[in-house]
Amino acid sequence: MLTRFKLVIFIILPVIFMFSVSQNLFGETWYKLYDKALESIERGQYPAAIGYLQEAIDKAPESKTRKRSYGVGIVNYYPYYHLGLCYYKQQNYSEAVKWLQREEEYSQIQESEFYSTFNMMIEQSTARTTTKPVTGGPTTTTTVTSTQSLTSTASVTQKPITKPLTQPSALEIRVAGYISSGKKYYNSREYEKALSEFKKALSEDKGNREAVEWSQKTTDSIIQASIAQGQNLESKRDFNGALTAYKKAGQYAAGDKNLAASIKRVQDRIDQESRASVRLERIKQLMRAGFEHQKNGRLVEAKKAFEDVLKEDSGNAEAKRQINIIDEQLSAQANTAAAKKQIETDLEKAGRQLGSGNLVEAKKFYDHVAILDEKNPELGKGLLALKDKNREQIKRGFEHYLKGELDIAEQVLKDCARVDDKQPGLFAFIGSIAYTRYIISGEKDDNFKTTADSYFRETLRLDQGYTLSPKIFSPAVIDYYKRIR
Repeated sequence: MLTRFKLVIFIILPVIFMFSVSQNLFGETWYKLYDKALESIERGQYPAAIGYLQEAIDKAPESKTRKRSYGVGIVNYYPYYHLGLCYYKQQNYSEAVKWLQREEEYSQIQESEFYSTFNMMIEQSTARTTTKPVTGGPTTTTTVTSTQSLTSTASVTQKPITKPLTQPSALEIRVAGYISSGKKYYNSREYEKALSEFKKALSEDKGNREAVEWSQKTTDSIIQASIAQGQNLESKRDFNGALTAYKKAGQYAAGDKNLAASIKRVQDRIDQESRASVRLERIKQLMRAGFEHQKNGRLVEAKKAFEDVLKEDSGNAEAKRQINIIDEQLSAQANTAAAKKQIETDLEKAGRQLGSGNLVEAKKFYDHVAILDEKNPELGKGLLALKDKNREQIKRGFEHYLKGELDIAEQVLKDCARVDDKQPGLFAFIGSIAYTRYIISGEKDDNFKTTADSYFRETLRLDQGYTLSPKIFSPAVIDYYKRIR
């Protein structure tokens, strides 16, 4: 039992010894020493800070922005700058210059918040070490009696007496801080924040040349960035966004003729699109009114609505077609016998077109029959057959869509929509095809996007709660549909 205890002691004691030795050999880490140095500087304990900094430099001599300390820890490590600061505070300007210049060799301090203070200290310390003696006379030698030995003396050379260097005022330090902060924002392209900092500096020191220069430089950058943003948005037909960007540039460049021209050009496009939108909405309303009158047998009112459409859009083919149909209806009403004959002819033609698979033409003839005699029993049978045929065509169009055969799918589904314009799913698929083509074009052909808008809006007009299934439609199509919805 005693032997086992001795064995344990024999194993543990060397481990304890090695741990103790490693602690003495390696001491504290550089970043802990650096933290202690910064704390000492804050308390004004500059000699202690110098000691910690020198130990930290021995362990980590490279000055660096965002230096990794421990694990994922990051430290802005400028030991030579802080050494220079300590000596500067103690008015040891030659040592201050030495360490500040050493910091500058690493080219890291320029990116830091201390750069303005760094420049101020190195300039004043350099001036201090090169100042001539104010006495104007030669150096003198005096004999000083030692306080420890009355019998020994030492010859001491007296150093030149110089003027004391003025410490930077609180105002100068504050202004330097604003300028340093502004530069950081500028380098991060946060120009408005940068300009705000430079204005703070100028509010306290109106004649500060550096703040004036940086303020002008930042203003120019805001103007250039805003103009570039405006041009980019204008090229994408986002005229409202472009107008906002140009006006922002105009706040800093009042009176610029080119900028004023850009603002006017974009505003004109916005006004033009607004007028076109209002006109298009009026045409849609008139068309809906015409169809409603026509459905309820108010043929005169229906014709007037379609004629009003032509006043807004003289080339509207559908309005012209409906007027022709109404004229035929009115003529048929004047002659019942002729109307009966026309019904027979139209039903025969509709049957032939249905048999050959030309459903759109068949629908036209059935519509004509419905206007003359909507309760005709043969018409009811024909419409049921047309509906069945159209359902088969819809299925065929969906299959082409799922195979990626967009051209065929679009043509088939558009024909189906002409036959049955009450199915929101049909319009949703046609809109999806148009928007997919818009994406394929690199989002450059706005005609596809406009077509997609029209069909998606018609989908929602028929069924406001209609949703697109993610099993069928792509995420991009679903996202765009939701934005319209």
